[in-house]
Amino acid sequence: GGGSGPAVVGVHLRRKDYRTYANGTLFFDDRTVVNWLRQLYRERDCVFILFSDEKIELDNYQGLPVIPAEGNAGEDLYLMSRCEYLLGPLSTFSWVAHFLGNNSICFIDKNKIKVSFCDFKKNVTGVV
Repeated sequence: GGGSGPAVVGVHLRRKDYRTYANGTLFFDDRTVVNWLRQLYRERDCVFILFSDEKIELDNYQGLPVIPAEGNAGEDLYLMSRCEYLLGPLSTFSWVAHFLGNNSICFIDKNKIKVSFCDFKKNVTGVV
């Protein structure tokens, strides 16, 4: 925090089970995610750490400062908790990282067109 250097935004791309879970309402393709990330990047200097349960096609994220997280679930959870901001679908995994790290989180869904840093909230409780 404190405005020194870029904001670190953890992006949770939960793909495998979310393709079909709840009729796919929590599944987002790269194009949708890139649109959100571009909005945030225009708003302020930031770096995105991408967390996924599938291989990330980095070609789809050209022009954005992205770093794929390549840890196991435990390492990813820890790294997510250390991010200043978390962006992702409603999931226990994202929420636990938010809870552990006391960072700011923004849950995204299919209806969300615009994403801004003011959408990120602290101390989100009782999600799932």
